[in-house]
Amino acid sequence: AGRFRGGTTAEWLARLDAADVPAGPVNDVLAAFAAPQALAREMDVSIEHGVLGHIRQAGIPFKLSVTPATLRMPPPLLGEHSAEVLAELGYAPDEIERLKAQQVSL
Repeated sequence: AGRFRGGTTAEWLARLDAADVPAGPVNDVLAAFAAPQALAREMDVSIEHGVLGHIRQAGIPFKLSVTPATLRMPPPLLGEHSAEVLAELGYAPDEIERLKAQQVSL
C-alpha cells in the first residue's frame, strides 16, 4: 500500500500497462459517471422530481435500437405507491386503511 501512494492513478496504470498487467482504476461514483464510456452510453441522466427538484439518475444500462428505453418517472418517495401495490396483491381498501392507521411501514 505504501508503494502505491508513491504515484498517481494515471502513473500506476501506465506502468502496469507497460508490464502487460491488466488493470483499471477503482472509481468513486462521480468518477465512474465522468468516465468516457459512461458518458458515451448516456449513463448520467437528469430527471425532474416533484419534491426534490432536479436530480441525477443512472441511465438505462441496455441500449435497444428499435425500442429504446427511457426514464419516464423519478424514483418514488418512501411508501408513495404502497396502496396501489397492496391493492394489486389483493388487499381490500379497508385493510389498506387499517394498516395506514396502525402506521405500519409500507
